[in-house]
Amino acid sequence: MKTHLKTLIVLLTVLIFAFQNCSEDATSSSSDAETTSVDLSFTSYPSSQVLSYGEDLYLYAQAESEADYDLTYQWKKDGVYISGQTNQTLFISDVTEDDEGYYSVLVTTDEDTLESSWVYIQVGSSDGSSDSNGYITITSQPSSQEFDASEVGLLQVRATDSSGATIYYQWYKNGVAISGATSDELYFLDVTSSDEGYYFVRVYTDSSSLRSSTVQVTVDGVTCTGQTYNNSCYKAYSFKYNYSGAQAYCEDQGGY
Repeated sequence: MKTHLKTLIVLLTVLIFAFQNCSEDATSSSSDAETTSVDLSFTSYPSSQVLSYGEDLYLYAQAESEADYDLTYQWKKDGVYISGQTNQTLFISDVTEDDEGYYSVLVTTDEDTLESSWVYIQVGSSDGSSDSNGYITITSQPSSQEFDASEVGLLQVRATDSSGATIYYQWYKNGVAISGATSDELYFLDVTSSDEGYYFVRVYTDSSSLRSSTVQVTVDGVTCTGQTYNNSCYKAYSFKYNYSGAQAYCEDQGGY
C-alpha cells in the first residue's frame, strides 16, 4: 500500500511540474505573436498606404507610459529592424518596389515593450497599363482572389510589347520575389493559409519594365488551432501525460 502511495505521489509531482513548464512555453509562444503591455499604450497608430514610385513615405506612431518612463522607438519592415529609423516618424524618400511590405514600430522603456499592429505599404501605380517607353502594355491585370483551402488557385496577367521584344515575368509576394514564378500565370497547388498575402508581377523586356497592380489573396475554410495575429496562425502547445513511460511532456501543435 505504501509503495502504491509513493508511486502516486511521484506521478502527481511530475504531472504538476510538466504542466507548469508547458504553460510557460505556451505563454512564450503567444507573446511572439502579439506583444501586450500594462504600462504602455498607443495613442496614434501607423496606417496602410498606397504610394506611387518616387513619392515619400511617412509613418507616424505615438505611445504613452502610465509610469512616465522615457520612450524609445524602433521601426521594423517585414519583421526586421530598419537601421536608423528610431523616431516616432518613419521617413523614406523616393520609394521603390523594394520599400513595399509590412511595417510596425516597437516602443520600449526601461521596464516594458510594446509593438504596434502591422500596416502594409503598397508602392506603384494601382491602375498602370503602359510603361514609360510606351512599349509594354498590360492588357489584363491580375485580380484579388479568395481561394478555398486545398483547392488549386490561379493569378494571371496578360501583356504585349509593341516593339516585338521578348516579355519576361517575375511575381512578388509581400514585396519579395517568388522563386521560379516567371510566367504570366501563377498557380497555387493545394492552397493553404501560407498563400495569403499581397501579390504583383513585374513585366519586363531587355529595355523596359512595368509593374502590375497589387492584389490580395485570401484563403477561406482554414481553422487555426493556435494563436492568430494579423491573419496568420502561430503555434500553440498542449499538455499530455504519457502514463506508459511515466513522463510528462509538451506537444507542439504546429499551428494549422
